[in-house]
Amino acid sequence: MTSGDAQAIAQTECERRARAFVRAFGTAQGNGQLRVGSWVELAGLNPRFANQYAVTRAVHHYDRGDGYRTDFEAECAYLGDPA
Repeated sequence: MTSGDAQAIAQTECERRARAFVRAFGTAQGNGQLRVGSWVELAGLNPRFANQYAVTRAVHHYDRGDGYRTDFEAECAYLGDPA
């Protein structure tokens, strides 16, 4: 392994840990495009948490009562503007 390889691995791990600084759990109306690796923008909540998040888990389900829903988990590297 070269010094460059080690630096790339360290940078990747640092970014992974930073991204997990803020975590969100939610349920959305069913959306097949909501999947691991996609991005969601959370709005209409405390401005500190209104931001873009990387989806890390998504479960799609359907039932007679609620219809098509997607439960998801997402992560972000920083808090939003508190204004």
